[in-house]
Order: sequence, then structure tokens, then C-alpha cells
Amino acid sequence: MLKMNYSKITNKNGFTLIELMIAMLIGMIVVAATITIYVITIKGSSDTMKSAQLNQDLGIAATIMTNDIRRAGYWGGAIVGADLTTNPFSDIQIYDFDGETDACIVYTYDENGDAILDANEYYGFRGNSNSIELKQSGSTTADCTGVWVDMIDSNVINVSPIRFTLTSVCAGTTLPCALASGATGVELRNIDISIDGFVSSDSSINTQISSLLKVRNNRVFTQP
Repeated sequence: MLKMNYSKITNKNGFTLIELMIAMLIGMIVVAATITIYVITIKGSSDTMKSAQLNQDLGIAATIMTNDIRRAGYWGGAIVGADLTTNPFSDIQIYDFDGETDACIVYTYDENGDAILDANEYYGFRGNSNSIELKQSGSTTADCTGVWVDMIDSNVINVSPIRFTLTSVCAGTTLPCALASGATGVELRNIDISIDGFVSSDSSINTQISSLLKVRNNRVFTQP
């Protein structure tokens, strides 16, 4: 009797349409999550860089202002035996400007050491139109007018506001100078600089810089 061998037939089924659609959906979710994480990481890095740049630029501006204002009142005529009450560089004035309170400071110092207050020895800083400006050398006014130049790029960083606060006490006391008429006093002066700034393209990235300085040259005066 003839025997015949029949091979086993195995049915091999592929993925169904629903399974393929589910796999595609899962793949799309994974890709979308990966892209989202990438975008968040890039934005976070960008924000960190902008914040670092903001703090660096405003910190440099505050340092420049602090170092220069400390020189206020320097007088080449302050020699042994000189009448210090006649120092023409003693005055420091703070003004409102650009709609902001105490946003401008003007002072003088004897840059060339000739003991004479020259027309180009008025210096200052002010907040103006979201920028920080310095009084250009050669400005001959003791107020917030004259020629000023930008210290920062307001297209990148905005400053609003900047404020200068002057506090003073009489030497040897913690009280303001309130002397009898004709009496001579020594005024110790401190100035606080406060700057609020933000990135021009994203106001949510902001910071505040503060600097407290002591004016090195005390004001000696005779009470009227």
C-alpha cells in the first residue's frame, strides 16, 4: 500500500489594521514627546543664556556707576591748611527724570586736579526710554540736560526703572546734619543704586540689581 506524506500546513497571520494603527499612534506619541522635550530643553537653555546676559550687562553697568560716583567730591585743592568748605565739587544732586522718581544723578569731581571746577567736569547717570545713559564728557550743565549716551543696548535689554537714593549723616552720629547756624559739619554720604531690568524680547526674564556705595570724599560745610 502506497503511503503518502502530507506536510503540515501552518497558517501565519500578519498584523491587523487596528494593530498597525495602534503602533503608529504609539510611535507618534513617542516622537511628539521627544520633540517636546527637545524644544523645552532648547528654550530652557536659551532662557538661561538670556538671563545670564541680562545679569552680566546690568552688573557691569552698576559697577561702572558705583566706581565713578565714588569719586564725587574729589578736589585737587584739598591740601594741608585748605578751607574744605570751599570745595566746589561737593554737590551731588538727584532728580526725577523721564516720568520716574530719582532716576538721574549728577555730580562733579576734579578730573584734571587743577582745583577748579571746569565746564566739562559734570558727570552723571540717568534712566531714559528704558535705557541707562551716562553724561558725556564735555556736558557743561549741572542737571539732567545736556549730552548723554547709552550704556546698554535697549534693543536687547530694557531698564525700568533705575533709582538713586542718597542718605547722609553727620560724622560721629547716626543723624542727619542739623547744625546751629554758623557751625561747621562733616557729611558722610551713601548712595543706593537700584536697577530693574528685563530682556527686550521676553519681559518674563527679569532681574533687579542693587549696589550700595559710600562716597569717598565727605562734604565739609558751614551751616547757613
